Parts: sequence; C-alpha cells; structure tokens
Amino acid sequence: MGKLFKSMFRGIIMLVIIIFIITGCSSKNTIDSNISFKDLETKIKGIANMSNMNVGDMESLESLYGINKDEIEDFIFYTSTTNIKADEIVVLKVKDSSKIDEIKAKISKRIDEQTMKFQDYLPEEYYLIEKHILKSKNDCILFVILEEAENVEKVFDKEIQ
Repeated sequence: MGKLFKSMFRGIIMLVIIIFIITGCSSKNTIDSNISFKDLETKIKGIANMSNMNVGDMESLESLYGINKDEIEDFIFYTSTTNIKADEIVVLKVKDSSKIDEIKAKISKRIDEQTMKFQDYLPEEYYLIEKHILKSKNDCILFVILEEAENVEKVFDKEIQ
C-alpha cells in the first residue's frame, strides 16, 4: 500500500508541475487575454460626452490614419459627426508590439493634419488638438482629442495594466 501511495503522490505532483508549466507558457501576456474592448468602450462612453460622435469602422481608420487591418487585433474608434469638431477617440490593440512606434507615427501624421486644419479656423478645437493624448501601454495605443481626454486616459490606464 505504501508503494502505491508513493506512486500516486508522484503522479499527482508531476501533474501539478505539468499544469503549471502549461499555464505559465501558454499565455504570452496575461494582460492581453484579459482586455475586453467592449468593456473598455462601455467605460469610456460612461465618462466622455460622445453624443456628437460616430462609431468609426476599419475603412475609416485606414483612410484617416493609414492603419490597415493586418496591423491591429481590435479597436475602438469614434470621430466627430461634423467637420467643425476635432473630437476623436482611438484605442488600438496591435498584433505586433514591435510596430507600436510605426503606428503611433501614423497617428502623429493625423494630428499634424488636424492641427493645420483647425489652427486658424477654430481656435477652441485647435486647443483640444494641442492637448491630445497619444500613448501606448503594453500592446495597446490610445489617441484622444476630446474635452474629457484625461478621463479617457485614466480609464485606459486602469483597464490596460
């Protein structure tokens, strides 16, 4: 009986070790698997006035920023309903984190375009553009031009840990 018990005990220990190895190696980054962009979007909607914003699609994202679908895994994208407002919210989950700087450069180009467009035309919107937030955390990028940009940033920072 003692030999059987030792054999079972060794088997259980080996099984536990294998489980730890598999779970430890199966996820490249636990943060990635826990991000729910739908939850993040809901939280952003809860703190930002988005009544004058439209949901953007992949085609618009590609057109405005030059970002293609092969570069991103998921996204949240809102733009102003009119061309006299600069409001934009973009949250991207990139497929390859080594491309983050390249994608941020594309977003910076959009910022430059918006700056030129609004600089002399609408000073209030230009001010918002100047206060934009563009940052990355892990494999996600946040870009916001909005009165409540800092609140959106706080939600992003809290959710993307």
